[in-house]
Amino acid sequence: MPIKRIPTTSAQVGMYLCGIDRPWLDTPFLLHRFLIQSSNDIAKLREAGIQEITIDTDHGLDVASDSEPLHTQDDVSSLPDSTLPHSSDPPEVERLQHLPLSVKGKSLSGELTTIKQVRKSMLEGVQEILHTLQKTGGLAIEKVHQITETVMAETLGHEEACIAMIRTRDFSPALYDHALAVSTLAVLLGRAVGLDQTALQHLASAGLLHDAGLLNIPQILHRPLNQLSDSELGLYQRHPRRGVEMLSHQS
Repeated sequence: MPIKRIPTTSAQVGMYLCGIDRPWLDTPFLLHRFLIQSSNDIAKLREAGIQEITIDTDHGLDVASDSEPLHTQDDVSSLPDSTLPHSSDPPEVERLQHLPLSVKGKSLSGELTTIKQVRKSMLEGVQEILHTLQKTGGLAIEKVHQITETVMAETLGHEEACIAMIRTRDFSPALYDHALAVSTLAVLLGRAVGLDQTALQHLASAGLLHDAGLLNIPQILHRPLNQLSDSELGLYQRHPRRGVEMLSHQS
């Protein structure tokens, strides 16, 4: 089997990670599919509280057997060429994955301050959109367009600041905060794979509204999935269909 679940303590430089045991936005990683290139990548996994990872041995190293020593190189470039796996991700996506976690320098710091101010205004708009959708069933389409255009304008060309802002923001379980973060990251990834402006706006809108169905399920179900009973989990998992039903009635 090329896909294996292993403890983070067994992670090695040269493995290809394709999944972790934490939600996407609760980690410092833009993607959850990447080649582990250094001991620093492994340290980030542990610091994020990740207990288990999933690896793809077709794209990276396998778990070493008891008779094989673990690789201890700090950089994947020091592995022998014959064992060095190659990531299948596009170069642009790999560049986004390895943007710095910390904000350094006046220029980036200034961008971050500006984007945080813009984001605060956008959050208010997203909260208004979702509140109206929940209470009346109506979607303020022009408001959605306005916010997604702002997401695109403030995101493209400011990738480092946007990702730094998302990674360093105070975590909020609120749906509107999650929706805006997903919309922003969707635009970054869409541009990385070469989507045009029209497709990017569609993607940004989808990111903004992808969890709209959560507005239509009991608040008691809005808690970690491992705390839900089987029947509650079944109700929760209906939210994508409910979202489609809610949005399909919009003109």
